[in-house]
Amino acid sequence: MQRSLPSLLYLALLLASCSDITIIGPDNDDDDTAADDDDDSAVVSDDDDSAVVPTALSITPEEFNFGARPLNCSSEVVLQISNIGDQHIEITGMNYESSAGLSASPFPPTPFQLPSGTSTETTVTYLPLSAQQDVGTLSVESDAGSATATQVGVTLPPVAAADEFLQQGNRTVDILWMIDSSCSMAAEQEALGDNFGSFLDVVDQLNLDYRIGVITADLDDLGSLHGAPPYVTPTTGNAAQVFAANVIVGQTGSGDEQGFDSIRRALVDGAAGDFLRATAQLRLISVSDEDDQSVALASVSDYITELQALKSNPSHVVHSDISGGASGCASSHANADPAPRYLEATNLTGGLSTSICEAGWVQTLTDLAWLSDSYADTFALSHPAIASSITVLIDGTELATGWSWDSALNAVIFDADTVPQDGSLIRFEYSVTQPCGD
Repeated sequence: MQRSLPSLLYLALLLASCSDITIIGPDNDDDDTAADDDDDSAVVSDDDDSAVVPTALSITPEEFNFGARPLNCSSEVVLQISNIGDQHIEITGMNYESSAGLSASPFPPTPFQLPSGTSTETTVTYLPLSAQQDVGTLSVESDAGSATATQVGVTLPPVAAADEFLQQGNRTVDILWMIDSSCSMAAEQEALGDNFGSFLDVVDQLNLDYRIGVITADLDDLGSLHGAPPYVTPTTGNAAQVFAANVIVGQTGSGDEQGFDSIRRALVDGAAGDFLRATAQLRLISVSDEDDQSVALASVSDYITELQALKSNPSHVVHSDISGGASGCASSHANADPAPRYLEATNLTGGLSTSICEAGWVQTLTDLAWLSDSYADTFALSHPAIASSITVLIDGTELATGWSWDSALNAVIFDADTVPQDGSLIRFEYSVTQPCGD
């Protein structure tokens, strides 16, 4: 077949062009641009660690500030110790280091497992104890690493306070006479009534705010006050005559004299009505020619303890007796058995014991009237005081000893021989812890 010149020329050009072309087959490794089946960039391996979130130990809150808190005003924070990873971890150790005001609740024994996504907790308590900054650090060790959390707090300083008192004595006194009403007491009752005027004269001279009542040793009387009006006060008309009538309680009472049980019924059980005043001194006077035979409480000291509990200051309760004393007595006008129980009560409270057999009771009653007067020895402060900060000044002079601090009463109590004199200016200077806000 005959071809034309243009066609032959075209074929020659095509063959010349094809001679420069390289055919690349599947086994040709010389071309860097070829795809390589071993190229790591083209395949993500199942063993690639960068595709897994690592396990992690966390404590929250990592930092906590309790702020400024008053002395002894506690506060708490709960710390969460968490595993935020996707694998179980083992807690191998826990430790808390702190100054005195910070403490952590007991830790569980280590080692222990903490599964993924779970947590345990501990409580840190802050109790400011002194004027300093407190710092605590919780450290936790695990097979996944360690973590720490820090807590801080500071104590608010106390503030100054002062109280002043003018010593005027405690001139409020309730005087309860317990009188034996058995058949042998007629002469003694009459003597008491005849001489009461002398007793009342001394009490009036002391300018006392008094109430004077009478009960018997007979439990059938239920501890109720005898007479009308039931007690004598500074405003009672013909007070001496009223008392003389009240003490004549008769001689038909039980021979089983239970004076302390009658006093209990009158004052503890309330049979004496409004006779007993909370702020008044309490003076008890037992008059009997036989000893007490009460059975409600186990011992005399139990009776005294119960009666002292009626007052904020136990020393405000004083028992005295007009009785046979330790060994009994006999005279032309009286005979009395020993009265160890009445005498024990008198000794326990610092009262006076007088023989019922003595002729004439004028001096005895005068001595008992002296017991009715009492200067204040206990002073309650207006704010809760820090005991170590208290300074006591009497008329401007510091009194370093001779007094004690009663935290339950928040009061300074003077010793018997250092009670401030009448008219003294008593000043207490002290520090007060700022109030706990929560």
